[in-house]
Amino acid sequence: MFAYGVFAIAMLGVAVFAPTWLTPSPTGLTGVLLPYLGARFAAVDLAALIAAAPGVIAMYRIRGACQRGEGQAADLVAWRAILQAQLAALGAFIVLGTLATGALRNAILDAYTIRPDDLPAEGVLLIGASLTVIVALMYVPPSEQLRRRAQAMVDETFPLPRQLDGDWQQHLQRRRDLAALLRIDESSPSSIQNALIIGGPLIASALTLLVPAH
Repeated sequence: MFAYGVFAIAMLGVAVFAPTWLTPSPTGLTGVLLPYLGARFAAVDLAALIAAAPGVIAMYRIRGACQRGEGQAADLVAWRAILQAQLAALGAFIVLGTLATGALRNAILDAYTIRPDDLPAEGVLLIGASLTVIVALMYVPPSEQLRRRAQAMVDETFPLPRQLDGDWQQHLQRRRDLAALLRIDESSPSSIQNALIIGGPLIASALTLLVPAH
């Protein structure tokens, strides 16, 4: 719950910044700029917080269980799948929000005779970078704690032999099999995939800079 509170505060901070940045200077403004823009962002942000709550809480419940040394091999495999699923869901959810922010900027520039400099594209990039940091903080600590718990289980179940006698080769093979099952050493494709998911908001915001404003 504490982790979710931090997540909520961070998201609210972005929600407070976004309406302020999306309010251009009066130059060339001939009408009302999306009335109740702040209230609209607050409503959308509240809906986002409610939708993201189960995933964030699940991630940090897994972290707490790993810190207490709970869970068997089957549990760790299931927890890894949960972390991956929640990472994908949270990353995709925030990517959509970042793209919507960039689309709103372009819509405002098209609807009003204002200069693009009044709504700098770097603002979208800043929002995307902020959301990227939030996603990373939600995923990396539980994932790292799960990896440590898996490593401890491998060391406890199949410790490295002090002497190379008996069936030490089979012992080492069983150790490698358990480590592979628990995915202690993430493969390069998987690491790249996780990085792309975590950096999704930043990538999406960067793509919005390539979309012409008019």
